[in-house]
Amino acid sequence: MVRCARETAEVSKCELVTIDRPFSNFSFIHQRFPGLRLAAPLRRIFSQVRQHNGQTMVVESLSVNGAEDLREENEDIRKLCPSFSSQDSQAYRLSFFSGELKTKEQLANIPDEQFLGYAIVKVDDVASNQNITRVYESVLRSSSRQNNFIRGAQRWQCSAAGKTLHVSGYLYAQQNGLTNCCAHVALRTVAARFHRDGDMPYREMNKLVGIDHVRRKAGNGLTCLEMAGILEQAGARCFGANYGTLPPAGAVSPPFQKYLYGSVESGVSFRQACLT
Repeated sequence: MVRCARETAEVSKCELVTIDRPFSNFSFIHQRFPGLRLAAPLRRIFSQVRQHNGQTMVVESLSVNGAEDLREENEDIRKLCPSFSSQDSQAYRLSFFSGELKTKEQLANIPDEQFLGYAIVKVDDVASNQNITRVYESVLRSSSRQNNFIRGAQRWQCSAAGKTLHVSGYLYAQQNGLTNCCAHVALRTVAARFHRDGDMPYREMNKLVGIDHVRRKAGNGLTCLEMAGILEQAGARCFGANYGTLPPAGAVSPPFQKYLYGSVESGVSFRQACLT
């Protein structure tokens, strides 16, 4: 089981920030993470926190060598960029709370009910002119709005300033485009529901499909069959449906929306296999 930054990373600096209005989420993101090219996801996370009446944020600087998942990713990046080192990587854990906290002593006694979730932002200077800043992962408490369909939310164990906390929700992540792509992060969200450890590392996915970052690189993506294979290895059951060819003359087109809707409602994993 990989020891993850959300709960085990070594912390070099910890700061408590009041995020109740008139605190500016956009200004904070712009000032702290100027290299964030796609800021919309992190802004969305902050907006969700505000909807949950977030009042305090704990900002922690993490040691990338003190968490196994961060260290694994950096080792894989180094295979693609030999000059890259741990000194070129930073990670920050942002933990959000509905209560007003001024000291770490207050945090030590806060209940899980006031923990809204977290976001880990990772900054990698992979080359002199290439900075990759992204939401490495995030889990937030689900919205209480009645029109949201929520099924199978997991309970995640996290840490903030040494305090063990738990939140139920779904994992979100952004790709780095080097050692993982959009298919990886989508698979990670789904596979977490079935995986024996509750989360499926990118390295495990890559080993299953033969991505070693030397002979084959992750930036070229995954095939539909590879995606299904990864989900099955995680413990999910998949079925294939071919929507890539035209039906015979007179045949009824496959009811794609019916299959997809039934899959979402039942919780059964679904894949669209375009076979050639």
